[in-house]
Amino acid sequence: VEESLLDSLKNKKRKISELKKEHNKDLKNIRSIVGAHKEHNFLTQIKTISSFNYLSFLSLIAKVDNAINELSDPYMKITNQCGDKFTSNLEQNGV
Repeated sequence: VEESLLDSLKNKKRKISELKKEHNKDLKNIRSIVGAHKEHNFLTQIKTISSFNYLSFLSLIAKVDNAINELSDPYMKITNQCGDKFTSNLEQNGV
């Protein structure tokens, strides 16, 4: 696989890591209280949900969506190169 594709993939993945690092505290709080480790006190859940800044949340969702979509190009190129290499090896070995 071309080194430039691997570098591109690393850069795209780095964007996702940066988003996670930047927003981890808020997302972890939301997840802990409302999602996976659901707070049993209903009033605490309602207060947390009510405190959302929905425009900021939508902005974050758009950034994450964009970062994930950017991963598809290097992944697809890497997959194609690997498939081409595999096919070439099969042909060279008479398979």
